[in-house]
Amino acid sequence: MKEKIQRNQDLRAWTGEIPTWHRYTYGIAGERFFREIKENARLVASRCPRCGTRHIPPKLYCPDCMVEIQEFVPVPETGVVETF
Repeated sequence: MKEKIQRNQDLRAWTGEIPTWHRYTYGIAGERFFREIKENARLVASRCPRCGTRHIPPKLYCPDCMVEIQEFVPVPETGVVETF
């Protein structure tokens, strides 16, 4: 249930726990990723069929090519983690 606030006077405050009305889902690619970890103790990446880029966590569409990704490949046990 979404509630649109029209006036500042309609804002509410809670003490204790904030009630939640939704559940977070991992999505199709995220579920596959976490299921592989749970059931097979390994990481998987999605691989773009056009550019070959691997994505962890997996994505359903390549952000560079905008192509649908259906292939999931195991991630090697050794490698380099890059971040910025």
